[in-house]
Amino acid sequence: MTVSDIILNPIRFYRGLPDWVNEWPNMDNVIPGESYISGVDPVNYYTDWAINNTMSLQLFLSVTGTENLTIYKLNETTGVFVIHDTIIPTEITPAGWVSQKVNRYDYLYDEAGVYFLYSASAGITSIKFLVSTELKYKKRLVRITYQNSFNDFDNIFFDNGTERFSGLCFFTGRLMLGGAGNEFSVFESDRHLLTKVRATPYRMGLLELEDIHYAEMDRINYILSCNTLTVNGVSYELKEMGDPEQIDKSSLYKISLKLTQK
Repeated sequence: MTVSDIILNPIRFYRGLPDWVNEWPNMDNVIPGESYISGVDPVNYYTDWAINNTMSLQLFLSVTGTENLTIYKLNETTGVFVIHDTIIPTEITPAGWVSQKVNRYDYLYDEAGVYFLYSASAGITSIKFLVSTELKYKKRLVRITYQNSFNDFDNIFFDNGTERFSGLCFFTGRLMLGGAGNEFSVFESDRHLLTKVRATPYRMGLLELEDIHYAEMDRINYILSCNTLTVNGVSYELKEMGDPEQIDKSSLYKISLKLTQK
C-alpha cells in the first residue's frame, strides 16, 4: 500500500531513516532529531501539542489495505516507546475521485507525554511530538487554526460544500501587539488641496515562532498560506514574513511574522 503525507498535517511523516550513503540531506528527508552527520548526536526535537486537543491528520492512499495508525507513547520509567492506542480513520474521499483514497485520522490526546505514530503496512513513521499540560505551558505556546476555501495545497478541506478538515497546530512562540495601522483614501483637487474621503483603521500583531527546526519551515509556510487563519483565537491575515534567524548556529530558527487583524 502506498501512502502519502500532506504538508499541511500538524506533524510530518517519513518513510524510515534515509540511506545517507546514497542520499543527500534535503527539506524532504531530514528528520528533526535524527543524526545524518557521522558522530554528531542531534538534540531531541519534538513538535508541540497541548493536552485535551484533538489532532486531525490526512493521508492519501493509492489502494486499500490496513489503514489504521498505531500510537506509541514513551514510558518514562523504562525509556521505551510502547503501544498506547490505535486510530481508526474516517474516509473523506471527495465524490468522483477514483485514483486515490483520502483518510482523516482524529485523536484526542488527554495524557501528557511524548508520542509518535506508525503504520506497519505503509512503512511510515511520524516525528515525535510532546503533549504538554496546557495550563503549565500555555504561555509558551501559540495555537494556530487554519482553513482554506478550496481543496488546495494537496489537502481536502471541503467536499461539495461540506467541511472535511480544519487544521490545528501548536508552536513555541508568542503573539504580541504589533501596533495600529490605517489605510487612507485621499482626494486631491486641481489646486492640490487634499481631502480625506475614507480611513480604515486596523490592528496589527507580531507573531514570533521560536525553536523551529529548519525542516519545518515548509510546513509553516503552507499553513500561513491558507486564507482563513486564527492565532490564539483571533482572525488574522499574514502581512509579511521575515527572514528566519538561526539560533546559535544550531538547526533551530526563529521566525517573525507581521499580521493584520481581520
